[in-house]
Amino acid sequence: MTRTIQHPTMLIKTRLQAQQIVTKKSPNVKADLVYKGMIDAFSKIFKREGPTGLYKGFLTNTIGILPSQFVYMTTYEFARAHIPQHDPSSSFSYFAAGGIASLCSSTLTIPLDVISQRLMVQDGNINQYQYKGGLSALSQIVRTEGVRGLYRGYVATICTYAPHSAIWWGTYSTVKENLYIFKSRSSEDSLWKGDVFVAPTSGVAAGIVASTTTNPLDVAKTRLQVLRSEQSKNMFTVLRDLVREEGWKSLFRGVQARVWTSTIMSLLLSTSYESVKKLSINTT
Repeated sequence: MTRTIQHPTMLIKTRLQAQQIVTKKSPNVKADLVYKGMIDAFSKIFKREGPTGLYKGFLTNTIGILPSQFVYMTTYEFARAHIPQHDPSSSFSYFAAGGIASLCSSTLTIPLDVISQRLMVQDGNINQYQYKGGLSALSQIVRTEGVRGLYRGYVATICTYAPHSAIWWGTYSTVKENLYIFKSRSSEDSLWKGDVFVAPTSGVAAGIVASTTTNPLDVAKTRLQVLRSEQSKNMFTVLRDLVREEGWKSLFRGVQARVWTSTIMSLLLSTSYESVKKLSINTT
C-alpha cells in the first residue's frame, strides 16, 4: 500500500536527482535540466508519458518488499533487544538498531533498487539505457556489466540507507518519548488522550528529519546507479564534482519529493508498526 502511494514521488525524486546541468566545467554532460521542480516534473511526466509513466519500475521495486521488510524488521527488533544497554527503550538503541537493520536488508534491496531506478529515468531526456522491463534490465545489466552491475553504488547505498534508518528510528523514539511526556502533563480532555496521534506525529517528524539530512548522499547514490558518466567514480568524487560543477544546491535536488515520499511512508509505517506490535503482544 505504501509503495503504491509513494512510487510517483520516488520516480520524480530519482529523475530530479539524475538530471545534470550543462556548465563550462562539465562540457561533456549531454542532458539539460529538464525538470525544474517536483510540480513541474509531475506535470511533464503526466503529459508526455501518461499516468503509467509515473509507475515505471513499480513492479521491480515492489517484488522485494516482503523479503527485505521481513529481514529489516526482524533484524531491527533483534538488534534493539540485544544492544548492550541497560535501557532498551533509549534513543540510542533505536538509532543503532535502525542502522544495523538497514545494513542487513540492503543486500536484498540494492539489485532491485538499481533496476527500478534505471527504469524510472527512461524518459527520452536523461536516460542512458533502454530497457523493455524489469527482466530485460536484469539480463542486460548482467550481460554488459556482470553481477557487479546489480550492486552498482553498493557503498553509496549503504552510506545512505544506514544513516537514514538510524536517524529515522532515533528521531522517532525521541519525538515519541517527548510527546508521551506532554500527554501525561495534559488534561484528560486533551487531543493527546490515547496513542492515536503519538505514533503518526513521531513518524512524520522522523521522516522529514531523516530524508532532509541524508539527501546529498541519496543524490550521489542515484547518480552512481543510473548515470554511466558517474559509474567510474565513487560517492565522494560524485559529491565533490556536484558541488564544483553545479553548486551546493545540487546536493538537495529532489529533496521536496524525497521528503513527501518519506512522510507518506513514515506515517503508514509508524501507525501500522505500533498497531501490529500491540496486537502481537495482546495475542501472546
